[in-house]
Amino acid sequence: MAQRKVESTETTCNAAISSCAKGGEWATAVGIVNVMSRSNVELDTIASNTAISACEKGSQWDSALRLLRATLQCSMESNTISFSSAISAFEKGGEWEKSFELLGRMTSSKVQPSATTFNAVISACAQGGEWRRALSLLGAFTEINLKTHTITLNATITTCEKGCAWETAARLWDVVAQKKVRYDVVTFGAALSACEKAGEWESALWRFGVMLESRVRPLGSTTFNPTISACEKGGKWEKASKLLSMMPESAVSLATMTSNAAISAYEKGGQWKKALQLFIVVAQRNVEHCTIAFSALISACEKGNEWEKALLIFGLMAQSKVQYTTLTFNAVISACEKGNQWEKALQLLHTMVQSSMELDSITFNAVISSCGKGEEWKQALHVLSVMEQSKVESNEITFNAAISACEKGA
Repeated sequence: MAQRKVESTETTCNAAISSCAKGGEWATAVGIVNVMSRSNVELDTIASNTAISACEKGSQWDSALRLLRATLQCSMESNTISFSSAISAFEKGGEWEKSFELLGRMTSSKVQPSATTFNAVISACAQGGEWRRALSLLGAFTEINLKTHTITLNATITTCEKGCAWETAARLWDVVAQKKVRYDVVTFGAALSACEKAGEWESALWRFGVMLESRVRPLGSTTFNPTISACEKGGKWEKASKLLSMMPESAVSLATMTSNAAISAYEKGGQWKKALQLFIVVAQRNVEHCTIAFSALISACEKGNEWEKALLIFGLMAQSKVQYTTLTFNAVISACEKGNQWEKALQLLHTMVQSSMELDSITFNAVISSCGKGEEWKQALHVLSVMEQSKVESNEITFNAAISACEKGA
């Protein structure tokens, strides 16, 4: 426009900025604003807001801030849209401090924040783990008599949940009911996640029941995952199993995280057959298994005295190229110890040493105990010496296992 020496008019430029904003061309919109400034074409609040909004949609918080500053420096009247767009850009850029600071400047400029403004700042605080600030913002939100929206409370609950303020998140969930704000999947998901992290399986199940009665749809993994995980942590494998059976009815696909929690629940409940059955079902659905699932299943087999199956699953890990952990080795070694397979336990220990894996007292205690059951006292003492060389601290269980091995070999 400048190169063709076409006289720039306010109307023409505003229309061009609006077109760029709709087309997601934030850089071009900013360029037009700069041309207007150099050409002494007056930039009004609408054009400024449109350009700032374009930057916000493009997650260009720094450009949005520069435009807002230019607006203020020109003594142009900045309104709620100007500030809200800039704050939303900060939120998308994870700049919670800047969004919080800009909210303060908005108030000092006597510009009334809107629900959208508060939602953006609270969401920015969520990303920064600033749950206390989010709570204070919710209080300010109420004080200026703005109607509390589901989005606002969801953002605050999520912030508290991510900030490990689980009890506060649960209390806020109750506030939703008191204020007669409509529940949605996000509300329940955040509250259920808070219950799961707090180890409150009963609260999680109760809220899940409320969600079903409220006919909140669509249900998804964000609600099933934390509830099943809460039951797993509480040792309630039957309830976890029931929730798992509800997923197909609710048209929710089985995810890796869900299956991991359910398999772990079965493992804690000593239900190795159910754990194995679920493991196979998940594999048939082409859902990838991770270290957690393999380790839990091996541990379930170990508790069920199924050492052969534990070794078989351990072998599948290598074929699936899933990373081993010390926990995995400990579980399969313990399975071999219970099955009187001292040679296999020794081989596994040797593999761990060769792979430079972290060794702990559980590893050595199980191998020493295995050697003892096989009346291999010399091997038991050798493992004890390897334990000392590895600088792993021995304990009462270690010495009892070694003494027992020597007594059996005497």
